[in-house]
Amino acid sequence: MILEGDSKICLESIAGKYQYVDWSISALTDNIRCLVKSFDACSFSWINRSCNGTAHAAAKLALVSSSPFCCNNDNLLTALQFACKVDCMSLVLQS
Repeated sequence: MILEGDSKICLESIAGKYQYVDWSISALTDNIRCLVKSFDACSFSWINRSCNGTAHAAAKLALVSSSPFCCNNDNLLTALQFACKVDCMSLVLQS
């Protein structure tokens, strides 16, 4: 499992880099750390918010979808294709 997100504090907390975590996320991060043991491999990565638009768009589409949501490069939805282009442009501009 690979978990990427734009909340550095949450991801570093899940990865165990902080001994004391803000109470508002501590229960969530503790639960995630327990669930991690159920997977063969897990990694947590912080992604700059400007590069996270595609994941955000996919999550929004999945929430309103009445059927299973699965896509890859061959069948990427138009909305996600646009979000990918925007994310790629932000990477180029940051370089």
